[in-house]
Amino acid sequence: MVAKTCTPADKLIRKIISNNLHILLRQNNKKQIDITKVTKIPKSTINGYVNGTSLPTPNNIQKLATFFNVTKAEIDPRFKDSISNDIYVEAKDNPFLTWEGQPLSKDELDYMTEQLRMYRSYKKNKRQNER
Repeated sequence: MVAKTCTPADKLIRKIISNNLHILLRQNNKKQIDITKVTKIPKSTINGYVNGTSLPTPNNIQKLATFFNVTKAEIDPRFKDSISNDIYVEAKDNPFLTWEGQPLSKDELDYMTEQLRMYRSYKKNKRQNER
């Protein structure tokens, strides 16, 4: 079987899920084995989610959300309406989303997103004009 390629977005999502699971475990005074006992998700699978080495299936996200009595979006940003707020929350733990050691604000992230959008549009137009 060929392994699926992991995109940078997948890596960020795995990190966010891992951080969220660490927080939920700590807040609820639970251990990974407690999740396995209740959800029947194998302990090696739970370990992969908690360590950020694997990406949960939607079915397992639902099981985790039920276990912790939270919404799926509180565990996995793929279930939220907007990822930009999630990125801000995770910025403090991601050196690529900080400036001088401080997390970027939502306004700063929005500004950077717009700048990148304009730059990509410029590059695309430049390539098309060179043809």
